Amino acid sequence: MGGAYHLFFHDDVDGIIGASLFLKNHIKEKYRLYPVSSSWRGDKFNELISSLFIKPGDKKVIIDYQYHPKCDIWIDHHFNETFGECEIKNSKMIYNPKSQSATRLVFDYGLMVNGVDRVDYDTSFLYQVDIIDSGSYKSVEQIFKDKNPTMILRAFLERMFPADMTYCRIVELIAKNNMSIKDALWILRISAYHVKELEQEAMKIKDAAIISNKISIVNQRRKNQFPRYAEYLALPEIKYSIRLTNVGNNNIYFQLGFNDWQKEANDINIGKKISELQGSIITSGGGHYNVAAGMMKSEMENTFIDEITKILNHEEVDMEKYAVDSTDPIEKKAKEMIKTGSAATIADAREKASKTEEKNDGSAEQ
Repeated sequence: MGGAYHLFFHDDVDGIIGASLFLKNHIKEKYRLYPVSSSWRGDKFNELISSLFIKPGDKKVIIDYQYHPKCDIWIDHHFNETFGECEIKNSKMIYNPKSQSATRLVFDYGLMVNGVDRVDYDTSFLYQVDIIDSGSYKSVEQIFKDKNPTMILRAFLERMFPADMTYCRIVELIAKNNMSIKDALWILRISAYHVKELEQEAMKIKDAAIISNKISIVNQRRKNQFPRYAEYLALPEIKYSIRLTNVGNNNIYFQLGFNDWQKEANDINIGKKISELQGSIITSGGGHYNVAAGMMKSEMENTFIDEITKILNHEEVDMEKYAVDSTDPIEKKAKEMIKTGSAATIADAREKASKTEEKNDGSAEQ
């Protein structure tokens, strides 16, 4: 009997199904499963690997997560600075940053190691995972109304925030049922109800959003208070969405995205613009052409919104940064104008509020 497998996988749809496929095709003996969230990326994950007691002869497998030099098999599609854009394909490493999902790379690994004759299951889930992990949905309605088993699993994960043992059981049941996600969900009593619930939760964002021109701004009480893409279902006319979440220690986590399903194209590299604000307004951040995220200090919130709305609304940006006094009457008036929609941006609101204040001062002097 050989050593045990230690299988680490990202705790999203791609990581779960990729891990299920690897378990079905390659692990016949003793194993342990380790779901890891996005927040564990970096040193925290390296510490996890280093802290585990793994016997000689055991194998460490990482699916849909960052590379570790002590792993025996690594399969991933997230860009890695060390390996760059080059595709790598051998018995210990499958890496392709152009792949739409890690699950598809796990499938390719199986073909390479075991041969085509070992495929004895329905592979339609590959296409579904590609769509989910790359965000290439045909419409925003597909996210919140599609009852495909893979979409049901996605809805369940987003709303229920399962415990580690639940992630592991899902992986095992999909593998045990010959990659039939439908059969695994039936056993787990996970139904289309979760898709309907996701849609209902998404529509609640309408009451929480402040609209500035074609930008929605939402302050969340907690991360993931509203489902991903909720703004684009509830407010289909908006072009960009901003989410702000107080995460403690005087820090605010922000998310910025483009609505792929409205008529206008995005002509702003969001990730690049966010990177340019690092050090002056935000403490960290970056992303891709259509999405970005990062952190900033609480006192920079209004300045951040001011700059971002100028950029997204194609206004000239004054790069001289400043802190906003929240007790200033002009600032209070400007915020009210944004909330009521009487001003398109915070900059416009401040200008109008200033003129109103000047008129009031003139009347008082007379």
